[in-house]
Amino acid sequence: MVTNWRKPFRRQMNGQSRDINPDVATETEQRPEDDMVGPLSPVNLLKTSLFHKSSNRHERKPSRSQLYSDRLKIFIGTWNMYGRLLPLDLSYFLTKDEKKSNSQSLSLDGNTSHPYHLLVIGTQECERDISESLINSSKTEWEKKLSNHLGSQYKLIKTETLTAIHIAVFVWVPVAHMIKDVQSDSVKTGWANVIGNKGAVAVSVLFGNRSLLFITCHLRGKKKYI
Repeated sequence: MVTNWRKPFRRQMNGQSRDINPDVATETEQRPEDDMVGPLSPVNLLKTSLFHKSSNRHERKPSRSQLYSDRLKIFIGTWNMYGRLLPLDLSYFLTKDEKKSNSQSLSLDGNTSHPYHLLVIGTQECERDISESLINSSKTEWEKKLSNHLGSQYKLIKTETLTAIHIAVFVWVPVAHMIKDVQSDSVKTGWANVIGNKGAVAVSVLFGNRSLLFITCHLRGKKKYI
């Protein structure tokens, strides 16, 4: 036996109570669900759904180059060298394929071998350990090694040194004209905040309309000292 769940109901109309059959509704005797009007009505929801489906058909998906056009590719690395400058192959740490790329696109094109726009290399105890760096903090040899490895495609735009802490920022030559307002600074956090055996160095740049700040630090060990 099949039971029809749409049972008659009573509605107050013009001061009188009348029985309404939901399957035989007149123009003036509408079903309860027909009373829903406005943007959430079933009819309007259906119209909205059909409109979006129709609109989406004509939307063009952005190309791969458009997806990446407003992005920067930046390498950021840090390395505690324990007072040594070993004759290592820097391609294990820095970049290998990117520096060989012949890409002519200044913005990212989705190619994984597209050159880095910026490379930021932070080191601790580079060339010399902390005690030696208190006397001679030069990182000239390390900077030469970085420049030789990266080649002519990259230009060193700024370095900052604090005792044994060092940061170097390189820019891809084709976009070097977009670099402005390059600044650097250091903060000592060693004994009484006057000794640079611990602390941080930073470099900030304006890349087009993007303001970027890079920091590398060497702090005391153990959580309780941080």
